[in-house]
Amino acid sequence: MARKAVKQKPVIEELDGPTDAQLRNGDYERGTIIHADTFRRETVHINRGGTFIARWEKRHKLSKRQAAVIDWCLRLWHIAGHNQSVTAQYGERIRATGSTELAAIKRRAADEELTKFRSYVSRNAWETFENVCRFDRIGVADISWASRIAEIRAHTLVCDVADVIAEKERM
Repeated sequence: MARKAVKQKPVIEELDGPTDAQLRNGDYERGTIIHADTFRRETVHINRGGTFIARWEKRHKLSKRQAAVIDWCLRLWHIAGHNQSVTAQYGERIRATGSTELAAIKRRAADEELTKFRSYVSRNAWETFENVCRFDRIGVADISWASRIAEIRAHTLVCDVADVIAEKERM
């Protein structure tokens, strides 16, 4: 009796994926996202144990509406160019993916929408929402160790701000 040859799956090398040690110790899962710049569907590793928002989503502590508002705000911060940078920016060139006028219009519209969202809640509430969602910080002076009580308070405030934005924007 002849043995059947076992098909082996092709090995795909991921350049920007997590290392083997990160995969063993982290809480990664394969997921599909839509790339913010190219609008193409991409399959990526998502670290569900990394940020407060990712952990809350995995534990189903955020409603779909709240998660949609947070994702929208993250996208607006990205479009508006409010990214954390490790180095100073000294007039870098703008990518040649489209018109600079269109990029400026998108950036301005994103800024205006974020300003509108900011006006819906108090300054302290917005700062906490932004610190948790955008910078993954709970507490003051970039202290991310945050006690359990601080995480519960931050979760409540993030959910409240997301609900207010969703209600005002009819999401």
